[in-house]
Amino acid sequence: MDATLRPLAPLSTSRITASGAAVAAGAFYDLVELDAASNRRVEDVRDLIQGVHLGIGASSRRKVYVLDEVHMLTADASNTLLKTLEEPPAHVVFVLATTDPQKVLPTIRSRTQHFEFRLLTHAELSGHLADVMGREGVDA
Repeated sequence: MDATLRPLAPLSTSRITASGAAVAAGAFYDLVELDAASNRRVEDVRDLIQGVHLGIGASSRRKVYVLDEVHMLTADASNTLLKTLEEPPAHVVFVLATTDPQKVLPTIRSRTQHFEFRLLTHAELSGHLADVMGREGVDA
């Protein structure tokens, strides 16, 4: 199977929300990504936490923080993050992404929901697309 990434076909502009367009343009300030492999120190996590307690934009209901490669945080940085993960402000959602979940601090793993993603087989993907197209009345 070819693992080459291909760009998605553009969506109809009538179906894109203002928030979605801002995310695509990199101008949506209520979606924050932290590369934990490069920003793994306690000071980096403290900077992130300071922003968590700020409000959200006028058009947003949530502020989403994506911590990519979270297993790369130092133990002290993980412990610094723990309190905020346990009691986040109501408007904040954290997404912790990792390729090595067993390296994430056990106290963080015990307080989060886990979703393991995998590539779909060709048959699974084809079946799902056929189902959606059928429900939408689209001919293949």
